[in-house]
Amino acid sequence: MNKKAQEDSRTSIFPILLVVFLLAVLIIFLGIKGSDILDRLKNFIPGFRPQNATTESIEIIRYDIENNNMQYYDGLSWLDFQNEISLENKKLNHNSLIADFSDNYYGKTRQKERVSISQETLKEFYKNNYNSLPVLDAYIFNMVQYTSDSPKDFSKRGDVYAILISKIGFGKDDNKIYGELTLNANNELKIRTINNDLSSLMLYFSRIQQTSELYKATVPKMAEWRDSVLKKPIKINYKENEQSTSNYFCAEKKDNKFLVVYLDKPKSQTSTC
Repeated sequence: MNKKAQEDSRTSIFPILLVVFLLAVLIIFLGIKGSDILDRLKNFIPGFRPQNATTESIEIIRYDIENNNMQYYDGLSWLDFQNEISLENKKLNHNSLIADFSDNYYGKTRQKERVSISQETLKEFYKNNYNSLPVLDAYIFNMVQYTSDSPKDFSKRGDVYAILISKIGFGKDDNKIYGELTLNANNELKIRTINNDLSSLMLYFSRIQQTSELYKATVPKMAEWRDSVLKKPIKINYKENEQSTSNYFCAEKKDNKFLVVYLDKPKSQTSTC
């Protein structure tokens, strides 16, 4: 019985010894010092950082598009700015960052874009003979930044706003607006009528199904236009060693509502993100 127990004990210990041996070989092969192992694990295992960890060497911030707010990452969670914070040797001001992100994302310099809309595409909304409807453009106008004048739930900050506008004509009805479109962060498209020209709509707005021809004709272009600004780095102003300066950084969109920037990865102004 004792011999049997000894054999069982050796058998159970063997896998443990094998794991220890392989780990030692890996450490030697990679040249990792024992004191560095935990530090490396912190970078790969969420929540591994101790509760008293500082923000030193962590230079990650994000802009909340919908709520127009700035946050920074402390290694455990995202925290709201309290006017100013310091990350490494960079001093960041909340209001300055809001201006940098909003000016870039809402696009004072964005080029407007037109998408041609056929009569056939709009026939599901037109109360009369849709063949009498002029050829329209979906004119992608801007990003929604202020929503106080919008119908309830039709649009909110961060939506893409477009108008359905007549494309041809030189008379008094030139550029007549037939409807408005908004596309939210989850690519949900809404439409509302102007002057009751489009009949099957609700009082405030209607949601457009993804199977709709209007959805297929407009959403890809609207979504591409919305995110095109992220192909170029954003200019961010801050203080470094108490001196005012600026640099360019790529912004990554996360969860369709945050723009995340790694401040330890500057880019040149002409870089492509």
